[in-house]
Amino acid sequence: MATTLDEDTVLYNLMRNLEDFECFPIPERWFKKFNIPPREAQNPKQFTNDNYQAKLKTMKYDLEPIIIDTPQRNGETFPVFPDEKIDVEVVSRPFVLKEGEQFPSTLPYLKELAEKENNQA
Repeated sequence: MATTLDEDTVLYNLMRNLEDFECFPIPERWFKKFNIPPREAQNPKQFTNDNYQAKLKTMKYDLEPIIIDTPQRNGETFPVFPDEKIDVEVVSRPFVLKEGEQFPSTLPYLKELAEKENNQA
């Protein structure tokens, strides 16, 4: 008689063979179910020492600066397209809030536009 494995066991069996299994987030119930020791928190120094990319960020490099003091590609430049002329019109309307009145959720101008669109449709 064959026994069927539950979903957690199947996933655990697939994941535990991965070389970076410790890096994956796993459900809390797996720690007790599969007798996995709890993971310990690391302080910033431990994290930097264990993480290769973080270690590279903090390393000092003695590289000389790159100085480009001669024209590149014989001073070749690229054409710049002329600016496109766009007509801009600024329309401002006075907005008066009557005393005791709450600030509207829709500004009056936008409300008028919506009403005009509804009337035209």
